[in-house]
Amino acid sequence: MATDDRAGSGRRRGSSPGPRTGADLGRRRRISRRRFLAGAAAAPAGLWLSKAVPAAAATGRSYGPDSACDLPHDVLVRIWRGWRADRSGRIVLVPHGLDYLAGGGLVTHSTPWGYTQHVPMCWYGPGIKPVGIVNRPVTSADIAPTMARLLGFSDFRAPDGRDMAEVALRGGASKPKLIVVAVWDGGGRNVLDLWPDDWPNLRGLVTRGAWYEHATVGSNPSNTAPVHATIGTGAFPRTHGCVDILIRFPDGRIGDPYSRGPDQAILVPALAERYLAAVGEDAVVAEFGTVPWHVGMVGRGSTTGPQPVAVCKKLGANETTAPTWGLPRVIAKHYRFPEYVNDLPRLDDPRAPYFRYADRIDGTIDGKWRGHVIRNQLGGFHTPARIPFQERAVEEVIRREELGTHRETDLLFLNFKLIDEVGHLYYADSPEMSDSVRAQDRCLARFVAFLNNNLGSEWVLLVTSDHGHTTRPKVGGSYPLDQARLRSLVASRFDRDEDGVPLIRRIRPPWMDIDMEELRENHVMVSDLTRFISRLSRADIGRPGGAP
Repeated sequence: MATDDRAGSGRRRGSSPGPRTGADLGRRRRISRRRFLAGAAAAPAGLWLSKAVPAAAATGRSYGPDSACDLPHDVLVRIWRGWRADRSGRIVLVPHGLDYLAGGGLVTHSTPWGYTQHVPMCWYGPGIKPVGIVNRPVTSADIAPTMARLLGFSDFRAPDGRDMAEVALRGGASKPKLIVVAVWDGGGRNVLDLWPDDWPNLRGLVTRGAWYEHATVGSNPSNTAPVHATIGTGAFPRTHGCVDILIRFPDGRIGDPYSRGPDQAILVPALAERYLAAVGEDAVVAEFGTVPWHVGMVGRGSTTGPQPVAVCKKLGANETTAPTWGLPRVIAKHYRFPEYVNDLPRLDDPRAPYFRYADRIDGTIDGKWRGHVIRNQLGGFHTPARIPFQERAVEEVIRREELGTHRETDLLFLNFKLIDEVGHLYYADSPEMSDSVRAQDRCLARFVAFLNNNLGSEWVLLVTSDHGHTTRPKVGGSYPLDQARLRSLVASRFDRDEDGVPLIRRIRPPWMDIDMEELRENHVMVSDLTRFISRLSRADIGRPGGAP
């Protein structure tokens, strides 16, 4: 497979012509403002999400249960799939247009709207029939049942997903010895469309495999924890329970879903769980990512039977020390950590090539990346140096675990998170993002060559993402709405009993959780809150000056 090693200029470039060949997939689509100016600012979730989804939706602005009917149908379905009465916030927040709720100066991508929902979905392998572009809609929940069919594993039934039947083996091809799912975290279609010339290697797979043009995450919010659990289980958050990067536990506390272990984060078994329990030592299941949210792809692991391999990052002593690999204590007993990955050269080892890679990729060899001191970016981890560093460790896992050589098909789940980190730090339209997409695409070419050299023709690869990302307001029209300002306005208007108990327990981009007892003590109804919130404007809760 050919690689594209051109240095980036940091400018968005026009896409190549050639419809139906995959070359046109990078053309930047215009996002109509009118399409997004629909929906309600807030709705009391429990009053309408427990009911059937309306067959159609109108446009407008309203509040309360009726606001559900003001949302486009696909948006409403995503919200319904992502909400649980026992784990989600009690009020669903849906900012208008491309606006988003942000806290602490962070850029968010947690929305039910298409620009963060649309993701690449590209299946490829030497034994896969080349069907090219498939125009029917699919979601992330359809990945697990498709894998189950390729495995020939009939003991798994996805709760919500459906098989992508177009992904089929060529006539005479044997069952794959290894199936790989590679998630470009944050690399949704809106990001790829911004940088159409930076992913030639992924585009080159389109006509050689199966590319689903209308693939979406399928549920709200579009963020890492719930979507990776969806990929693993074939279920949406409404079913698997990992509804956000924060959930409400049975005791009422709000926290990271994995903070009490993976068995508390995910409520249904993943494909990998059932498969590993069935085949035992005849196959290996492995996950390589950076944070616990990524292990949702392999499920809850095990403390009694065969364990999947799992890798996360382990932070260094400070912001200039590169992370190593490890597993957080709270999930460590459920998975098997391959200690040997830390025997490889460190990211910040001056003898290793990683810092030099980040230095070169912006087209200027000056010891920096886009003007950033590489070591100061979490020891280089928040630069393109991270991608070949992780790729090298992934290859080591494949070798040492002998993936692709066992009696039954091995499974490997990968998360590459740099694109997402860069989106949070610099926005999707930044030159840093261009470099990150290009670095990830080059890594893809290397990985495909590695699989070909080591496994021949008996492997299958899926490249997908878990969400898109946000551009600067002057580029895409998005506008950050300040969570702290929203909290302050609601508190000053409704929390007047001066008892020191906050009315709002937590605000997240997709929801607000309120203390129902405090609401009653203030003689306030949920509809009062939602009516008030729905009438707020950018002038009321917009971040001063918008965003850079």
